[in-house]
Amino acid sequence: MAASVFEPVESLLNQHSIVFQARHEPVFTSDEASRVLGYVAASGAKALICKANDAFVMFVILGDRNLASKAIRSAQGWKRLRFATLEEWDRP
Repeated sequence: MAASVFEPVESLLNQHSIVFQARHEPVFTSDEASRVLGYVAASGAKALICKANDAFVMFVILGDRNLASKAIRSAQGWKRLRFATLEEWDRP
């Protein structure tokens, strides 16, 4: 797979001995995933890597949904919540 958010996620899963299988090349939208996998976005899930204050968090939500960032930020008491950038994940 190409360099992407997948690599640090893969590394984290491996560090914790979590068994997984990558089933397609990296995609960046639910629509792309739907085309690659041949299903409707609503029937799949997407993983979103975000930065909450200074910590990285991952949300897994239905493929056709948007992250309710204001509600999550409020519920968790976080001052900041945003999508992480690829550069932030580009670790040695």
